[in-house]
Amino acid sequence: MRRFAQKVPYLNKRILNKRNKAQGIVEFAMISLLLFMLLIGIMEMGRMLFIWTQLTSAAQEGTRYGLAHPLEVISVDDDGGNAYPCTAHNDNPCNIVAQARARVVLIDAQNDVDVEVAFDNGSGGRIDPWRGQRGCGSYPNFNAGIDRVVVTTTYQFHFMIGIFDNFAPQGLRLQMVSARTVGANETSPPSISCTYDPGSLPTPTRGPTP
Repeated sequence: MRRFAQKVPYLNKRILNKRNKAQGIVEFAMISLLLFMLLIGIMEMGRMLFIWTQLTSAAQEGTRYGLAHPLEVISVDDDGGNAYPCTAHNDNPCNIVAQARARVVLIDAQNDVDVEVAFDNGSGGRIDPWRGQRGCGSYPNFNAGIDRVVVTTTYQFHFMIGIFDNFAPQGLRLQMVSARTVGANETSPPSISCTYDPGSLPTPTRGPTP
């Protein structure tokens, strides 16, 4: 009896240690689940921010090209629904849509990024420089310094982790709008291929040797 009484504190300590270990495993499982969800959420938000900055850059690049070349809107292949007048068609990369998409990387810009080009009167009111004419013989009349070219880039963002995508099964619509004042009343397509292509990096030049 005395031996058993002497062993009671030792047995109680072992039982207590086992309970503490089991409790620690359960607490770690609960906390780690929240921790992993938080880390994955941070990664998903970082990916969303990365794509949004690309949409911003794309819209700005489109308007940067459009302020000098407002007539060159889109290629024939990209304008499958003939949403733009015939004279707004120009081969890639010499058009606003192609220049905008050239700024997008790591995602399928051709199929997943929608680029819309419109024009307004400088106060937000949309205008049609072609005055509703869709024939190939009609050219627009831009008011240089007043009219603006407006480029809207859109991407339907989907989470990579299914548990997050369940909260937004249709995805999240990311959109950026950029506008710049038209600097030239371009009434005829360029006679030569354009040389302005943000998709190609310039060859670095080496400075003079000291």
